[in-house]
Amino acid sequence: MTDATAFALDALDQTRRTAGDLLDRLPEAAWTAVPEGFRNHILWNVGHIAVTADLLTYGLSGLALPSPDWAVAAFRKGTAPADWAAPPSIADTRALFDTSLAPLRADLEAGAFSDFLTYRTTPGVVLASVEDAVQFNLFHEGLHTGTIAMLAALVG
Repeated sequence: MTDATAFALDALDQTRRTAGDLLDRLPEAAWTAVPEGFRNHILWNVGHIAVTADLLTYGLSGLALPSPDWAVAAFRKGTAPADWAAPPSIADTRALFDTSLAPLRADLEAGAFSDFLTYRTTPGVVLASVEDAVQFNLFHEGLHTGTIAMLAALVG
């Protein structure tokens, strides 16, 4: 693992702790409130952060995703709460958010990632390695953490 990737993982840990502190202060009703003009809510953003990290790293490396199938179906890019038959639980989604970086760090340290499918992200950044994916994911999680903070200000 490169120094830049180790730094990105440390920054991701801190970003998730910061977001977690905000989430701890929210009433349960705020998690699923969708303000007018928005498509998603806090619960979706929390799940999307965890699932996308796995899709960008494990998924593009051709490895089994640590995220459970229910989470991938609910939170992958292009999904929205309006499409859900039943919402995922706040507790299960929060647990995924709180724990999903540890296996990634361990697998990176163990050298579990060998193959990688080059991928162009929505903003146009080309990812050519799992290290690129981890470093790009820091940007992605920052965007969604900012969205969570904005939604919390509107509905919390």
